[in-house]
Amino acid sequence: MASTTVLQPRRILCPNFNDDEVKALRSLCELLRKHLKHPWQVVTHGEADLLLVNLDAGWAPPQVPTVPLVGCALRPRAHPVGTIHRPPRAAELLAVFSEFIPTTDAAGAARTQDVLDAGQVDDRYVLLGWPLDFERWPPSWRRVLAALSRSSASMDEIAQCTGLTPVDIGRCIAMLDRQGLVERQRLAAAPVVRAQGRWKGLSERVGHLLGFSR
Repeated sequence: MASTTVLQPRRILCPNFNDDEVKALRSLCELLRKHLKHPWQVVTHGEADLLLVNLDAGWAPPQVPTVPLVGCALRPRAHPVGTIHRPPRAAELLAVFSEFIPTTDAAGAARTQDVLDAGQVDDRYVLLGWPLDFERWPPSWRRVLAALSRSSASMDEIAQCTGLTPVDIGRCIAMLDRQGLVERQRLAAAPVVRAQGRWKGLSERVGHLLGFSR
C-alpha cells in the first residue's frame, strides 16, 4: 500500500498584529488552503517561515530577520514595493504564498541568487519554452513569460516591461532554469527574435489570463 506524504504547514508569525487581525488571517489561510500546494498556519510565537508585519504600527525587530518579511499597510503604495494591504486581501495573500521560496531551501536560494547576480551584469535571458503548467504559476510570473516570448531580455528590460522587482523576476527565472526552459546569454549576443506562429496560441491564452485585449 502506497504511503501518503503529509506536508507540515508553513508558519506565519505576525509580531505586531492585534487579536482580531490574527483571527482574520487564520480564516484567510483556511479559505486559501484548497488553492495551495502547501498549507499555511498562523503562529503566535516560536520559529516561523514568514513574517507578516503591520507597517502602520511600527515594528523594531530585536535583530535582522532571517526569514522573508512582508509588510502590510492601509496604503501600500506609500511603502516599499512588495507591501500588501492591511488587512490582507485574499488575492494578495495567495500571491505571497504561491511565490514563497523558503530560506531553508539552500539549493533554490542559491540558484535564485545566481540569477539575480547575473542580472546585475546585464546578462540576457532566452525563453526556450513555456512550462506546461504555467496557468498554475503565480499570475505575476506570467508577465515574465510574456515579456520573454518575442525576444531575449535583460533583467532591467524585464522589470520595465512587467513592473516587477528583480527578486520576483529572479524567482520566476530560477523556476524556469530548474525546468530547463531558459538560457542565459552574454549582453553582446544579439536578441533572439521568435517566430510568432509557434507562440500565438500561448500568447492568446496568457493575454486572456492577464486581461489584455488583442
